[in-house]
Amino acid sequence: MIAIALCVYLVYMNYFYISTSGGETPPPTSVPSLPSNSGISPVESPSSPTGQVLPSGYYAKASETYGGLPSHDIQSLYSVLMSESCKMPSYELNVFDCSVASARLEWVLEGYGFHARLYMSKFPSHTWVMAELDDGSWVAIESTLLTSGNYRPPAIIEGTNGKYREYSYLYQMYRDYLQQYDPNLYILPTSYDDFLQNYLQWPVFNPLAGLDYYSGAEFYESPEDAVRGTGLYYYPATEFDWWNHSTYSGTFS
Repeated sequence: MIAIALCVYLVYMNYFYISTSGGETPPPTSVPSLPSNSGISPVESPSSPTGQVLPSGYYAKASETYGGLPSHDIQSLYSVLMSESCKMPSYELNVFDCSVASARLEWVLEGYGFHARLYMSKFPSHTWVMAELDDGSWVAIESTLLTSGNYRPPAIIEGTNGKYREYSYLYQMYRDYLQQYDPNLYILPTSYDDFLQNYLQWPVFNPLAGLDYYSGAEFYESPEDAVRGTGLYYYPATEFDWWNHSTYSGTFS
């Protein structure tokens, strides 16, 4: 009798635990991916375009719009990237693609007082932004993850050895996932690694697998440098002219 009673009790407690501590796994969350075609069209030097590239008072307008910050650490960068000022129109190839989005983001970050650069890779052909912190370290930001159709702020890419992990867009997805579901109804991930392995809709976008954001890429201090050809290539001004997009018309008028 004692054995039977114990079995009944254990079954009851197991049912109680499942019914109150999560009985099923929530649906997997989708993961954004890089555009299959970035639309960048580099042209080999030595030819170089002439004439004005950027609107008059380009960076002065950014500073006037956003103002400086007292510090430029990772927390400040995270806060800026989570704000509406960095949210951009939907990605559209040759209209508002990675190079245009990166030029817009670089302008906004410069307005907040960050030193930012445009980074470019050839294989795959892509553009993103790197921002410098007060301690001299650099943070990679995937600008297309701040476009409306693929919006995953803060769009920070985790560095090697887990650097900036807690400020990355994937870690933000993890935090949002935990807040979205009631732990009394669902079995939630026990850790960030558990989330990556078991709670994402595959295939998972792993930026470090196909693109090295943190080393070996060509970079430019501004869109004008890219158009003028201060590196191995120069690029048409239309690759960066976010100010001509309907969303931002009148910015420099």
